[in-house]
Amino acid sequence: KVAQRTAHGKLRPPLLREVVRAHHYAEQLSAESGGVSKGSLTIGCYYSISALWMPEILTAFRARYPGVTVRMQEGGNLEMARWLNERSVDCCFGAQMHGDKYDWLPVFRDELVAWLPRGHELAAAAAFPLMRLQALLPQTCFTTRDGCTTYNLVEAGLGVSFNQRLISRKWSGTVAEVPFDPPQFVTLGISVPSLREASPAAKKFIACAIETVTGGEKSL
Repeated sequence: KVAQRTAHGKLRPPLLREVVRAHHYAEQLSAESGGVSKGSLTIGCYYSISALWMPEILTAFRARYPGVTVRMQEGGNLEMARWLNERSVDCCFGAQMHGDKYDWLPVFRDELVAWLPRGHELAAAAAFPLMRLQALLPQTCFTTRDGCTTYNLVEAGLGVSFNQRLISRKWSGTVAEVPFDPPQFVTLGISVPSLREASPAAKKFIACAIETVTGGEKSL
């Protein structure tokens, strides 16, 4: 595509991104023909996935393809939906977002749990009744987007939270993690603007990520 200029002589950002993306794709195709992978990738992911999955994924990927650089962008569903629609990322790690046009690869099924402070009436319970949420009248005093901060606020007795079990997998503290009754789950996976149009490096990264997380192999 040819980038068009505005009346002020500036390249329009969406068109500029397409030019850059096409250039990177051509570079990677050329590298692939010589048997050497190189290039750059931009990966969007949840903060929790960035902390828990990415170190292992990046270690495995770098061992196989040391010539490919990876830039991570962390955010929530709104940010990742925008990045996918803009095609400013090669792929995103998180929950499936409905209503947008992209390819989705489910990878991991995570259980939802209630985070409760020590001393809460259900802290020692086997389950948190889901029906109880219908009568819950939350009084929000503090807000944060960071899972670790939320965990510490709950531990300090400043409230309760509902999160994925994966988030606190490596944390230690006095927060009780109580599963719901009936059990609730969320599927985490990889969203790609277009798997068919994904660059060779992006396909290799996705396959490596799936293999690392699941312990299996995935060919793309």
